[in-house]
Amino acid sequence: MAIASRLRGLTDILIRDAVRIYQEQGVDFEPRWFTTVQLLKDKGELSIIEIAKNLNMTHPSVNQICNILEKKGLINSYVSETDRRKRLIQLSKKGVQLTKDLDPLWKVIETAVTDLFYETQPDFLSILTDIEFALERKSMYERFRDLLKQVQYEEVEIIDFMKIYRKDFREMNYEWLNEYFEVEEKDEEILKNPEKVIASGGSVIFARLKGQIVGTSALMHISDQECELTKMAVKPEYQGKQIGKKMLDWLLELARKKNYRRMILYTSPKLKKAFGLYKSKGFKILNPIPTPIGGYKRPSIKMGMVLSLTDQIFTP
Repeated sequence: MAIASRLRGLTDILIRDAVRIYQEQGVDFEPRWFTTVQLLKDKGELSIIEIAKNLNMTHPSVNQICNILEKKGLINSYVSETDRRKRLIQLSKKGVQLTKDLDPLWKVIETAVTDLFYETQPDFLSILTDIEFALERKSMYERFRDLLKQVQYEEVEIIDFMKIYRKDFREMNYEWLNEYFEVEEKDEEILKNPEKVIASGGSVIFARLKGQIVGTSALMHISDQECELTKMAVKPEYQGKQIGKKMLDWLLELARKKNYRRMILYTSPKLKKAFGLYKSKGFKILNPIPTPIGGYKRPSIKMGMVLSLTDQIFTP
């Protein structure tokens, strides 16, 4: 009973964290549906009895899950023409599409679980104990999340400025500026003429995901030693998918290649996600009290980061 209790507890932990992953990805799906949906995906039309036998589940349990899936529109259910007592189940078009959409996420979850088990030893009881300790060190949710972030990061493609994307550069930045502040003269100067940023030695980039432009940012030349990160924007529906991080990493690397010694930026505590990203990458706050600075009327915080290995302290 003790072992069964521990296994049940372990299962509950894994399911709980999987639920969090689905919720954060905006997917209306529960872990307990997975085996039924996957079986129908692999084998096509099956009866309730066949599903129960394949999954080693009780007939009532399968019926309950199938009733939920039918209400969600993920399966079609109908009576067999040859045996009126037999209920046949198959994935609906919506269900088939969902399996295609979820396949990358399922692979991430599978890899995270496999990685967890690789941390353990061959003996079963030791494995069980090691798994519990491993999850105490790092939860299954954290494993899913970190691996998913890595996959999302790698999916983002960074491309250089092209004239066909001038409107994207302007409109993505207008969106967050109008939401939190107002568009100022200096904003307009940059957003309406990105070519000027490039001509002065800077760079304008875009983030592309699955063929869609989803983010943008710019690197402005200030002096031979200093550059400014500015006009970073990610479409709201794509935020949280490592797009800002990928653009920031790309521009930091570019700045180092151009031999800049320092990078600065102007931001606001209102922009919590961006503020957190900058701090996580090593940017330091240079003026803790938001004040009009950097040519902007809105109260801003100046942050800076040393890029040169020979410099250890940022000097404004």
